[in-house]
Amino acid sequence: MNIVLASSLLVPLIASFAPVARAALVAQGAPPSATPPPAPAPIATDDESRPPRVRDGRSIVIYDVRDLLPSFRGSGERRAEPAGSPTLLVAASRDATADAAADAECRTLLHAYFTVVAAKLASKMEVAVKESGALVVRGNETEQARVEELLLALRTRRTPPLSIEAHAFEFEGALDEALLPYFPELGTGGVASAAAVPLDDAHVNRFLEGAALDRSTLPKVIVRPLERFEARSGDELSYVANFEQVAIEGVGTIIDPVIKTLFEGISFDGIAIGGGDDGGDDGSAAGGGAVPYALNFTFRSSVLKRPIATIASPLGAIQLPELLHAEVKATVAGFSDRWLLVGGIPTPGADAKAKRALYLFVRALPSGVTPAAGARR
Repeated sequence: MNIVLASSLLVPLIASFAPVARAALVAQGAPPSATPPPAPAPIATDDESRPPRVRDGRSIVIYDVRDLLPSFRGSGERRAEPAGSPTLLVAASRDATADAAADAECRTLLHAYFTVVAAKLASKMEVAVKESGALVVRGNETEQARVEELLLALRTRRTPPLSIEAHAFEFEGALDEALLPYFPELGTGGVASAAAVPLDDAHVNRFLEGAALDRSTLPKVIVRPLERFEARSGDELSYVANFEQVAIEGVGTIIDPVIKTLFEGISFDGIAIGGGDDGGDDGSAAGGGAVPYALNFTFRSSVLKRPIATIASPLGAIQLPELLHAEVKATVAGFSDRWLLVGGIPTPGADAKAKRALYLFVRALPSGVTPAAGARR
């Protein structure tokens, strides 16, 4: 069974391995056949499916990361690997009912994370995450060793929990003009540059406290890497959605309102991965530097349109609330000592002429790490 599972990842990668795989299955006790099995059809190959090769001191290594995807996690028994091994065999097949979108989200996150790790190493490491669950890395020995350390830390849960922090704010008018006094490094690029230029702690705090804007600080969330999180700030509102007649023995029939609730405010949910610098192999900032992270999130603002519409029924007035939404979905990657600015979507319910927009400062860092220096508290 283990041979079949191991082959399921590698057979699509190298067509010439097929005869070896068949021989292994026969050796496991598969019934012999008088007729030799037909030759396998040629399998198209691309860069990561060719045998590992070295170019300019860099080789290609394929890591099995299926166990880090939501549809595989906890779906079967795991076999213990030798100490220090970056691989982990999942002794179970894919859960057919799993949400494929969650897997795609996680693959995007892993790609963003290892790309920013490459930036931390100031290297030319190239990364791809395939739908099959293969993490393909082209790099030198030092870079490959770092990838192995980070994967092992994730699997053994030695990577610290992450603190997800976010500040949402609404701004009316041209944000470029408001940003420049606080972030001179943006130059003439304004908001467009802010998406690519990380912003330091001191400048962000001065902007949030000094600029004329409507600010909301979301609750800080502490979460394990690759586990979903959610934070909300707002109000739960109740309304009468309908009425129903309830028969009570000895009393008769009473009219009972059907009460439902809705949420008005801002919500922030997603998954994150973080850790890894030139210091500790657990992903902490043991070396005193900034810690890389990647974050896939959805930021949503919901506003209740007032007054609430109602309709009359024989049993009473039924309320018909209408929620207006504005939403940002993004995958961002950066370092724990810098904030990223995303957003710029129209505020729900705002007058179109007002040009009032929503923005979000966001970052992730290992829990217990000071933002400025990346050192443990």
